[in-house]
Amino acid sequence: MSDPIRLNTAIACIVLAGITPAFGTIFLVNERLDHAIPRNALKLIIAGEIAEIRREPAGLPPRVIVTGPDKIDIKFAVNSVLLGNQSFAKQKIPLPLTAFVWPEELVPLEEGSRCILVLEDDRWMSSPLCVRSVVPARTTTFAALSDGEAAKNLIAHELLEILRVEASPNRQRLLILQAAPILSAAQTSRLVPFLQSDKIWLRRAALAALAYATKDESYIKTIESDLKQFLEQTAPNDLVTDIEPPNRWAAYALLFKHYFFLSTDWSAEETQMVAPFLPLFRLVAKAPHLEKVHRWQRGIGPLCRLGTKEDLRFLYGCCGREEILFPSGRQEIIMAVSRVLDLGLENWAEKEFLERGAQQHQAVTDALIHEGIIQASDAHNHRTDDK
Repeated sequence: MSDPIRLNTAIACIVLAGITPAFGTIFLVNERLDHAIPRNALKLIIAGEIAEIRREPAGLPPRVIVTGPDKIDIKFAVNSVLLGNQSFAKQKIPLPLTAFVWPEELVPLEEGSRCILVLEDDRWMSSPLCVRSVVPARTTTFAALSDGEAAKNLIAHELLEILRVEASPNRQRLLILQAAPILSAAQTSRLVPFLQSDKIWLRRAALAALAYATKDESYIKTIESDLKQFLEQTAPNDLVTDIEPPNRWAAYALLFKHYFFLSTDWSAEETQMVAPFLPLFRLVAKAPHLEKVHRWQRGIGPLCRLGTKEDLRFLYGCCGREEILFPSGRQEIIMAVSRVLDLGLENWAEKEFLERGAQQHQAVTDALIHEGIIQASDAHNHRTDDK
């Protein structure tokens, strides 16, 4: 199961028998390209092919019930450097993959596979180079680029060219999903025909890419209708089985992988970019049977950052309920009220908030009553029992 969409979590724990304490490995999945390639951050982006693959047994203790991954290292033959240190060109560089889930449906993990790699120099790791994203490529010969924006534009073009000749609906879906966060509005015309596909998840991928790149109201309304129907008809533990049988996917993890823009906690700039999707955040925030983590990450949390006056009564009600997983969530709600009503409250560190948060809670309660958003009978005490 190499498709990162199938991973409901990025953390895989290896459970030991008896009283032996558990330990685990953090697995990194193929990162969104707009996150892996920030505008000005220094990255190493290379193109080439896999020259050698070495696998070794994980060597875990004999009491391990579920064995971990093999130790995987590759040597990557660099043909050209798109961004970063040009001295890597024409070299074979070692890259560890044990903790990285290689996207084999995009690029087979086999010798000779051509691809573009986005790497980061993480010197705290055992190797100074860490794979962040793997992108399929038609060629490995590219000119050096000036910055991250130029790299994203080139990679988007490369993915669209591969998509143009791809026949597999599932791989079409994966190519669109990888390109979606970095496409410009001018590049999206090739995706319009996929809206007529008889494959619902391929349609969702194309729709998400079109909506994110263009912010076109008609696409957003189509997503709103689709999301509403999905939330009404899909139970939290439902599985999707019709993409590539016999493989199965957790339905909501798959949905939110496609509607990737519903997660808004990456940066303030990205948050403002998704402001047109406010009706979608409201749907997710108010879905009664959705898991709390999804409601917060893709509904309530975004409403705190983007919501308007009409959202304040709902957010205030959430402040005393189980939807809030951490004290910092209650503080985010208080900051949301302060932002919308221009109260000027200070965003404290969590320790100080736990000690003095009741004062801020009283301040937003009084302001909401004054504005007529809630009645005095709606007021509740600020919870401090989860320190």
